Amino acid sequence: MGREVFCQLRRFSTDDQGTFGLLHLIQEWFGCYTIELPWKDNEPFRSCIPAGTYPFVPYESSQFGDTYLVQDVSDRWGILLHAGNVAGDVTEGYRTHSEGCLMVGKRKGRLWGQKAVLLSRPTIRRLKESLDGREGKIEIIDDWR
Repeated sequence: MGREVFCQLRRFSTDDQGTFGLLHLIQEWFGCYTIELPWKDNEPFRSCIPAGTYPFVPYESSQFGDTYLVQDVSDRWGILLHAGNVAGDVTEGYRTHSEGCLMVGKRKGRLWGQKAVLLSRPTIRRLKESLDGREGKIEIIDDWR
């Protein structure tokens, strides 16, 4: 276990099919794609979280098992890192596996005719192995603005 982990998430696009980015663990040999809900002004259960730096801690989820909880996001709670493929705006007819969480995948692709991240379960396993139960911080940067 030991030292705190620092992650950087650079988000490169957002639209009704989701918000996409690249996550890197600084000083670790790990990187992956991410998908979140579209930007909807930080509205709980409908939006990705705002850019900023947030602590994360190991967390036992009843739905996702051992995972990580992102903390101190203004007006938000229960934001997890977990497996999932799509994060579209359901009011626009897209599917989603998220209610505001961050999901990871090895590559980008398409599922059900919409943008997605693929190979999510093996990617979240690798991420959890790399994090090794350590707490950390995640810096989220929006490059689309």
